[in-house]
Amino acid sequence: MNKILIVSHEPISANMAGPPIRMLELARALSRDFQVTLAAPNRADLPGESFATARYDDRALKSLAEDHRVVVIAGFIFPRYPFLRDVSASLALDVYDPIHFEFLGLHAGEKTLDQWNGYEEINKNFAEQMREGDFFLCASEAQRALWIGMLLANKRVNPATFAQDRTFRSLIDIVPYGLPGPLPVKKKNVLKGVYPGIGKDDFVVLWGGGIYDWLDPLTAVRAMALVRKRRPDVKLFFMGCKYPNPKVVMKSIPETIRLSDSLGLTGESVFFNDWVSYNDRADFLLESDVGISLHPESIETDFSYRSRILDYIWAELPIIATRGGALSDVVREKGMGFVVDYNDAEELAEKLLQTAGKDRVLEEFKTNIKTRRDDFSWDRAAEPLRRFCRNPSKRTDREFFSVKPAPGAAYYFQRARDIYAAKGGGQVLKSAFLFLARAVNNMMKKIQTSVSK
Repeated sequence: MNKILIVSHEPISANMAGPPIRMLELARALSRDFQVTLAAPNRADLPGESFATARYDDRALKSLAEDHRVVVIAGFIFPRYPFLRDVSASLALDVYDPIHFEFLGLHAGEKTLDQWNGYEEINKNFAEQMREGDFFLCASEAQRALWIGMLLANKRVNPATFAQDRTFRSLIDIVPYGLPGPLPVKKKNVLKGVYPGIGKDDFVVLWGGGIYDWLDPLTAVRAMALVRKRRPDVKLFFMGCKYPNPKVVMKSIPETIRLSDSLGLTGESVFFNDWVSYNDRADFLLESDVGISLHPESIETDFSYRSRILDYIWAELPIIATRGGALSDVVREKGMGFVVDYNDAEELAEKLLQTAGKDRVLEEFKTNIKTRRDDFSWDRAAEPLRRFCRNPSKRTDREFFSVKPAPGAAYYFQRARDIYAAKGGGQVLKSAFLFLARAVNNMMKKIQTSVSK
């Protein structure tokens, strides 16, 4: 049984955002078939799991990597852990999050040297990943096309990799976010009649996950100002306003709170929660009536894969999402909810009013979600990674980069034929003479360098 090491660059704890959640769920999915260790920068307490855990620093990670057949890792890999370039384990590099676009959204409008240096670091890091990785994981076909372009730019699309697999699925494949196997189970009441300002009969609109600068919480607040005039019992609940990693600061959080305050909505129709732990999120999902996911029109949207929408699907929660992005397309095509236009508070308000208290509409969305939910399981999502882990390999084109085979006689014969057909025999003789002259000149330079030494 192959030993698989899955590395989270953020702590594994009760309060987690997307990246460590992804590594935790991949460990669970792969541990059914392999001997898996989940490594994190903290000592993770995960009783009852079918995989081992380990706390790592640089020295421990090097030892762990050498003891496993496959290392699954994401983030700023080689600047932090340069020794991974030389380990014998196969490197499965997770690029499900093209953070280039998140960075642009986070620093929009800035004109500082730090901004340019930060963006350059991102590009250098991912370029090195493209050159060094043995296998790559991404979240959608759109992302796969993006990364194949970057692989092409870094010469990983080459005769050697093409000969190995003309589809390139053995080099990069789709491993999106998934849904946990067990269905969500309610443990306690957390919102209706419990959370201050939310009544037991109110209609709860859930903003699952965090408020990020590349999303559009402002349109949600503006829509609530319109909804409140007709349905004061509709309440918007932001589930996470305090990112677990204190180094992550989002300008959109105070901006959203200021807007809500200015409209007189905070504590009446709009509520801001610190953070909900991963294990407790089911209570909030199951007690809500609609889940929303909003974003502006940007290139980040084109390559996004909104994991909060998967939480809504997991809980059979009808969805209202902005158009654009892989999962918004699923919502529209499979009838899981409504899709609205960018930055359109009026349309969003209209859709919220259409769903509020309309049991028939909600049940239709729930039925459609239920029939498609199994398509998004973590077991199914992880299958391409599982396939690689069964037969892991190191990159086959390393020799292609280090040793360029000299052209053989057949190449020169064909080249002479092409010149003859285009320009005649005289040009063939001239080209041959120039080739020999360059060869002699290069040889003389090498002799002179050797003598001078």
